[in-house]
Amino acid sequence: MKAIIIGMGKSGKCAMYALSDLGYELAIQDSKSPENAEPEIREYCENHNIAEYYGTMPEDFTSFDMM
Repeated sequence: MKAIIIGMGKSGKCAMYALSDLGYELAIQDSKSPENAEPEIREYCENHNIAEYYGTMPEDFTSFDMM
């Protein structure tokens, strides 16, 4: 399944870790710029092939099974 997580606060980070562990194909979105994103999150996304959207949204939400 493919999911996007909106907001990378405490609950967003927990959702990212949990869904990643369950094998979901993930994307994350946050209003912060990439420069202001938490390095821990950026590194985790890079290491787990998670798409990142900072200060923007994906063009097509229909590609996601869950938000």
